[in-house]
Amino acid sequence: QSAREAARRAQCRDHLRQTALATLQFAEAHDGRLPALWRTDREFAWENFSWRCDVLPFLEQTDLQRRIDWESLPLEGQNLVVAQTQTPTFICPSAPDNPREIDILGGPIVNAAAMRLAATDYVAVHDVSVAETTAPLLGAWGQAMIESDLDMAPSPAINVDRKNPFVRTLAGRLPAITDGLSRTALLVEQAGKPRHYTPALSEDESVPSEGAWATAEVASFYAEGLNADNFTGVFAFHHGAHVALGDGSVHLLSASVSGEVLAAILSREGDEILDSNDWD
Repeated sequence: QSAREAARRAQCRDHLRQTALATLQFAEAHDGRLPALWRTDREFAWENFSWRCDVLPFLEQTDLQRRIDWESLPLEGQNLVVAQTQTPTFICPSAPDNPREIDILGGPIVNAAAMRLAATDYVAVHDVSVAETTAPLLGAWGQAMIESDLDMAPSPAINVDRKNPFVRTLAGRLPAITDGLSRTALLVEQAGKPRHYTPALSEDESVPSEGAWATAEVASFYAEGLNADNFTGVFAFHHGAHVALGDGSVHLLSASVSGEVLAAILSREGDEILDSNDWD
């Protein structure tokens, strides 16, 4: 059993590494700009194509990308067939029920028993909060934050519109990662979606809004520790979780990593100092 899990963990590491390198190749071809987290500013994540659609050619999936109708919604018409296509590189083999199929996403407006969307276990990092009383820190993919139209002072976290669609259409830039590419997360494991897992591995059957590789994620994190919640944090079905850094390297974060260190890794410009003891 342990040998099989070690093999799955190694395969997960390789999948994340391939996805990170494809993302960096995209950035190299676009003057250091990452793909936009969302291609459009439609209100909900499932109404927007994800950044993964943009990196497909760098994963030898050009033909799959050519089938996308960018003028239509991601889950409409021929795009639904694309979204149903299993892409193993986006999946951690340790996550349950692989290859996962998602039968419902985004509520009644796109609810279909035969949806069968292909899942992903790797996501980008737009921003991270350490606590509800502090303003979010931008991650590698974040370009800006917008204040909420609800004045909830004195909490700066509440005063920021963390789910604003427009800011997610602004492409992050690698030169803006002042903490250094080798110290900042580019992609992380957030495995198991659309099911909602906690440390007890309980499941939340509420209607999911994320989890398909073809549709977007909000990518706002809370640094409450590792493997605490696969909707809001870094989460994996290993002892620890993989993180791909901005230089393309992949590391296994210790399950006991502190929230402070996790926030330092997920943020792009906090001037934090990390050392080898922070990794497993």
